[in-house]
Amino acid sequence: VASLSSFLGMACYNRFAKDMKYRHIFIVGSLAYMVVNCLSAVVFLRLNLRLHISDGLFMVASSGMQSAIGQLTWMPCTVMLAQLCPKGLESTMYALLASSMNLGMAIANYAGAFLLEYLGVNPRGADNEGAQFEYLWVAALISACGPCVPLLLVNVLIPDAKQSDRLLDKDEDDSSATVGSLWEQW
Repeated sequence: VASLSSFLGMACYNRFAKDMKYRHIFIVGSLAYMVVNCLSAVVFLRLNLRLHISDGLFMVASSGMQSAIGQLTWMPCTVMLAQLCPKGLESTMYALLASSMNLGMAIANYAGAFLLEYLGVNPRGADNEGAQFEYLWVAALISACGPCVPLLLVNVLIPDAKQSDRLLDKDEDDSSATVGSLWEQW
């Protein structure tokens, strides 16, 4: 399901989002991802059963939407990085990106574990401990909003340009982060 959903996300990107501005697609994508992540709270509150939707179907559909939206928002990242990466540093840039993502995931995992402990969601696997999950929906909503925190820096860090625009032109533009660096002087 995840692979098919990722393919759907790529197709949607190619059809609808490839001509959007970077800022717009990051903002819309992050907000859509937050909304889809909030659907976990629906399952934890058992609201899906009131709508006569089984847990399995609801979670598969929710997971598929997360994968599609994740791929849709990942594509402009790769386009932007491909344009901003200095020549000869492609593998270093990819390693930096991968390590940054791994660090972010590790921090998110520790923050999530702390949040669950703080909310008292710490089941031990014993019988009749359903009360341990009373505030799991709160944790789901907080974790859904977490990826929207970087939106505060979109205007500072993300160029206000279409994805088809050239971001850096070395011959005419001295705004590159590498202009005058030791790498270019060497």
